[in-house]
Amino acid sequence: MSYSLASRVNSVFSYLRNVLVRYFSIDVRSLAALRISLSLIMIGQLLSYLPLADEFFSDQGVLPNELHRQLLDSIGFESAWTLYSASGQVWFVRFLMTVHLIFALALLFGFWTRIATFACLVLVWSLQMRNPWITTGGDVMLRCLLAWCLFLPWGYTWSLDARLAGRHSEAPHDVAGIATVGIMLQVVFMYWFAGIAKLNDDWLSGEALRGALHLKMYVKPLGNWVATWPAAILQLLTWGTLILELAAPLLLFSPRRTNYWRGITCGFFLSLHLGVWLMMSIGIFSLVGITSWLIFVPHETWGGKYFFDSGPTKRQSTARDQAVALPRRLFTAGMLAYMILINVMMVSPNYFERWGFRGWHALGCATMFVQEFRMFARSPRWSPELQYQGTTAAGESIDLFAAARGIPETVSLYRRNYSQPWRRYHWNLVEAACRADNHSHPVLDKVKDRLLAYHIEHWNARSVLPLTSAELKCLLHPIMSRPADSTQADELILSQLQPH
Repeated sequence: MSYSLASRVNSVFSYLRNVLVRYFSIDVRSLAALRISLSLIMIGQLLSYLPLADEFFSDQGVLPNELHRQLLDSIGFESAWTLYSASGQVWFVRFLMTVHLIFALALLFGFWTRIATFACLVLVWSLQMRNPWITTGGDVMLRCLLAWCLFLPWGYTWSLDARLAGRHSEAPHDVAGIATVGIMLQVVFMYWFAGIAKLNDDWLSGEALRGALHLKMYVKPLGNWVATWPAAILQLLTWGTLILELAAPLLLFSPRRTNYWRGITCGFFLSLHLGVWLMMSIGIFSLVGITSWLIFVPHETWGGKYFFDSGPTKRQSTARDQAVALPRRLFTAGMLAYMILINVMMVSPNYFERWGFRGWHALGCATMFVQEFRMFARSPRWSPELQYQGTTAAGESIDLFAAARGIPETVSLYRRNYSQPWRRYHWNLVEAACRADNHSHPVLDKVKDRLLAYHIEHWNARSVLPLTSAELKCLLHPIMSRPADSTQADELILSQLQPH
């Protein structure tokens, strides 16, 4: 009897091991390619943020440290932390960004890879939490991938670590474990739960893409052209996106011809991300999305000898590997359980309030692993246009935002928003103001007033004509919520100040 039970248990574990190896193995060269790609993305983002250090990350900018803490508390990130809160001085912000850049370069070349990964994770989280209103789903995904790669050998090959350890003559191999399950499901969840969030009238009616392409502050010239396509084509593209996001798990883990269907799925999603990148400005989302699919590239695709060997080999575990195996498995199992739990709870936070949603969310903020993926789950009802109107002592009316940056008034709304961080910050500000629905919100009022005050200070520091008054308002151009013959925009006054 006991023998029979033991035999059945062994059979179950043998089956699970076979499933793990078949569906969740990752070639170390795929992990190395992921490391190099994510490092380049981080470096590019940091280089774009360095000139904006004073505007978005310092006490001189739109969100001083004290106000930043109040904003985090007001949006439910009470337990979030950031290294940037140590000082609001511009030099300190640039110092942390420089340190971040150094560790990103170390990660790029695979030098002290594990330490560089942890440092980049902490610094990425700190940067995102210093100004959460300029982040996108791509920033969240970048952080989650870094967290999982702490427990994966993505510095095993194509790295200085491999060269220094004498691994350059070893054949590559596949790795499989809880961490590979976690990172693969992380990619799947980004699309799957975004697809679940899209099960609403906007997407089911096929109108969501049309609405997104009328969001002028985000849409590039190609997107404006696509918005003129026949409604039937836009509806098919909308439904196709929804079906693809929901079907991804079925295609990626197909029991028959797994690699073939993975290749097909990768092709579809690469086309999706490329199309989004060409049509809209959404930060690093498309780049991170494309890069994340590298983990699904099988060893057969690499081919050849060493860098291109004929097949995977299994690396012999060392004494150190065996010593840390159990703690690593327990920790990654906890990460996997939390990832599943928080994504399920994010589908309906109000419903899961009774199950301790706030506590689980706080845990994620404290451990840098909180996540939510919606990706235009609701089509926008209006396209916002922010106007910074100032009056000088000579009675001249000026646009503070455009004048300070040398932006001609005749350019498109997309170009007038100057850069992706400003587009994102403006969008989140307007969205929060619309949710407040003209009701007083102390923290939001401070954020709006500080935004206008920053532009007043910026103008007065560079102009001989001081301002006597300034107003920040937003025109809400209707997209889908009004009748077709209604084109009148609503006007939303965000802030009015009288400079001293």
